[in-house]
Amino acid sequence: MFVLSGDFATHPIVASVTSANPSNIGDYLEFTFSGTFDDNGTTRTISGECRVQRDADQNY
Repeated sequence: MFVLSGDFATHPIVASVTSANPSNIGDYLEFTFSGTFDDNGTTRTISGECRVQRDADQNY
């Protein structure tokens, strides 16, 4: 989890998972995110996508 603004109501950043839950080692978790954040009084927009591979020691 990351926080660019302490006030979600004013500057929400929403993530959407676009892949299945990585149940096996080597599987990927993919998600997109978008929203706004406060940069010293200026509202900025952020968006992107992420792909993370499950490693052998991540047995949650």
